[in-house]
Amino acid sequence: MDKEFKTTFIPKKNLSGVKPQESRASKKRRSLFGVLAFLLFVTALVSTVGVYLYKVRLAAVINSRIDSINRAEKAFEPSVILDLKKLDIRLRAGTELLGQHIAISDFLESLGESTLPEVSFDSFSYSYNEEGSEVSMTGQARGYLQIAQQSDIFE
Repeated sequence: MDKEFKTTFIPKKNLSGVKPQESRASKKRRSLFGVLAFLLFVTALVSTVGVYLYKVRLAAVINSRIDSINRAEKAFEPSVILDLKKLDIRLRAGTELLGQHIAISDFLESLGESTLPEVSFDSFSYSYNEEGSEVSMTGQARGYLQIAQQSDIFE
C-alpha cells in the first residue's frame, strides 16, 4: 500500500464550473482605471516624442545659425577687423579722457572778473585730487588796502 496521500482541502478546480461574478461597480472601476492609465501612458508617450522633436529642431536651428555666423565672419577681411579693434580701443580711451576732463575756464573767467584792477598775480598753481581742488597764487598790489579788499572778495 502506498503510504503517501496527497490530500488537500483547497479545490484545484471550481466546483460549480462557473466563474465567480464580478460586481458591476468593480468592472466600471477597473475599466475607468484602465482608461485613465492608458490616457496617461499615451500622454507621456506623446510628450516624450514632442520633446525629442523639439530638441532635434533646436539643434538644427543652432547649427544653421552657427553656419551663418561663420559665413559672415569669412566675409570680413581680417585686416579690417584688426583696424576696427584698434579704432575701438582709441575711441574708448578718448571717451575715458573726456569723462575725466575738468574744465577750469569758468573758474578763470570768474577769477578775472573778481580781481581788482590794482592787484596783479605773478604765479598761479592749480591742483585737483579726490578731496577737491586747490588754487595757490602770489601777486602784488599798490597797498595794503587793495590786498585786504581782494582778500574779502575771495572769501
